[in-house]
Amino acid sequence: MNVPHFKNILLGVIGLAICAQVYFGWLLGPLRGREEQARGVLADSEPKVAAMRRLQKTENDLEARAPETAQLQALRATVPEGEPLAWFPPRVLRVLRKEGVPRANIRLINTLSSTEHQGFRQLAWTIDIPQTSYTALGAAIAELENREPLLKIQTLSIAASPSDPEFERATLQVQTFITE
Repeated sequence: MNVPHFKNILLGVIGLAICAQVYFGWLLGPLRGREEQARGVLADSEPKVAAMRRLQKTENDLEARAPETAQLQALRATVPEGEPLAWFPPRVLRVLRKEGVPRANIRLINTLSSTEHQGFRQLAWTIDIPQTSYTALGAAIAELENREPLLKIQTLSIAASPSDPEFERATLQVQTFITE
């Protein structure tokens, strides 16, 4: 080997050593430091996470064993005794008449046990209003939803009355919940 080759090889080895020093010392060193810092933060937070999981489990157990809340008792108090076929249509008709809807036909479609709310049954009703105006219908629906907290309107269809263009025909599909 001659001297120029030897110098080139020596300069290459020195350059490689400098590159290794820069890579390991200046680039990987701070990364390792941040990694250790993150491990420390995670180690500090593990007991807190475990404590929160225990607290959440305790809270869930308490909720499962807790008696009915005051709000649920108040909702149960709004449901009268007896069969809904006897008390629901008169209550709805009373609200509709008060808001200016003189006639309505109310039919029970079906009754199911509620999967969402334990201790309640779900009833589906159709309310057919043969003649009404938009304003009276809107006021009646608002009043009905305010008076009956366990009532949910599923669908509402409004069509123009062919015999009297001043009035509309409306059909509501409503769902109520009653205690079993």
